[in-house]
Amino acid sequence: MDLEKRKLYFCSFPRSGRHWTMYMIGRYFNEVYLMPIKKMNVKDFVKAISIEIGEDKKYLELWDCIPFELYRSHKKTDEYDFNDGKIIFIFRNPFDTILSTQDYYGRKDLPFLSNWIDYMNSWADKIRSEDVLVIQYENLLFYRRWELIKILTFIESRVKYNAMDIVVRETEISEMRKEVDAPKIIRHGTIWRSKLCFDEGFMNEIESECEERLDSKIKRKFGPWLKYPK
Repeated sequence: MDLEKRKLYFCSFPRSGRHWTMYMIGRYFNEVYLMPIKKMNVKDFVKAISIEIGEDKKYLELWDCIPFELYRSHKKTDEYDFNDGKIIFIFRNPFDTILSTQDYYGRKDLPFLSNWIDYMNSWADKIRSEDVLVIQYENLLFYRRWELIKILTFIESRVKYNAMDIVVRETEISEMRKEVDAPKIIRHGTIWRSKLCFDEGFMNEIESECEERLDSKIKRKFGPWLKYPK
């Protein structure tokens, strides 16, 4: 392992765009450093450049091509302290996150909302740190170029605009779904699909639970996204 590399963590609740964000950064480094990659889908690419916290380090095909040690995690801050590197924290509104999680696991009887609230509360203080950059899934859909600039500035990496323009095109949802097995990994990539799939009573329940149980710092940070559009 290259000891001069800085650690960079990508953290989120499941189904919030973590793989997408890491794929975007990895593809950017690919364009800048001309990494010797073969054709692979989003999930395989992310596994080739990063380690899941809690897993043993295995042979990573592209690890040495990245100028950072990349780690990914769904852990809460009481499970891992994340104090030895910078953090990209990806947020997605709870309504669409819960729908995507239900779709992914094929289950509606698990406590996804409660788990999401507990997860977000654990990060309430940490996301205010200068070593944490918050990225919103919704912004990745419409302002991906600007979000990439924010990330590169945060990690103090040079911005090469030609490479960035290529990455913005390649990381469109429609483009990523063309990859092998992608439909199993990349699903809809939309905002407020939950409003079409959940009834108003359940949307109100999510909103009420967030209002009642979320830490006040989380509510101030993400307020508008904790209420569903009537």
